[in-house]
Amino acid sequence: MEEEHPIAVVEETEVKPTEEELLNLEQQPNVLPTTLEKLKLERRLIALVGKQSALYDTRHPRFHDDLHKEELWQSIANQLSLDLTQCLSSWAELRYKYQKHVRRLRNYRRMIVQRVGAGNRRRRRPVMLHEEDMMFLYDHVAKLPLKQLTTPKMPVE
Repeated sequence: MEEEHPIAVVEETEVKPTEEELLNLEQQPNVLPTTLEKLKLERRLIALVGKQSALYDTRHPRFHDDLHKEELWQSIANQLSLDLTQCLSSWAELRYKYQKHVRRLRNYRRMIVQRVGAGNRRRRRPVMLHEEDMMFLYDHVAKLPLKQLTTPKMPVE
């Protein structure tokens, strides 16, 4: 005769937020944008900055005019519905990422040149989000060589 094993019944209980917690959630503004919204905002910021060469081109006649640049930044911030500090910090972050990307590209190109004929496994080219949108900055961040390849000449006595 087989023994019967008792089956344990587990009740599923659903944890529901209280009414007070729901009210608090509804009253909080959606501070953090979704990833898609952030990407769209960054793309718009890049496009707006790209139209204002006084903000990034050192040869522009008004590049050193801080008042003019502040007006341009304020205009961009207003168009994006951001405050000025958010706009500036977002741009600083994007520009930094692009500068870092350009350095990686340079290192990648050097590596390719050094490995020609070596038969080593090829690395993939570095990529960056918004790379194509930020190409207008390339000449302004890639002006100077990353490292000086020649040593400075010492005067001969």
